[in-house]
Amino acid sequence: MRRTKLSRVSLSHNPPLNLATPRLLLEVLTPAHAEVMVDVLSHPDIYDFLDDEPPKLEFLRQLYRTQSRNWHGRP
Repeated sequence: MRRTKLSRVSLSHNPPLNLATPRLLLEVLTPAHAEVMVDVLSHPDIYDFLDDEPPKLEFLRQLYRTQSRNWHGRP
């Protein structure tokens, strides 16, 4: 079995907040996205096979706030 030497990749401490191409824009999730996502996530078809309820706006805001604080890989 051949072993491959692994090298550590140094990531920037300040990665870009968005990644854009001509056809795609990826943004870091922020609490501001909650207002749009609450409408998307409240569609009843999503819950046909899930034993769950659509999230409330304030729950999504708090969830996205927590996730955005952890963006740089901090626990």
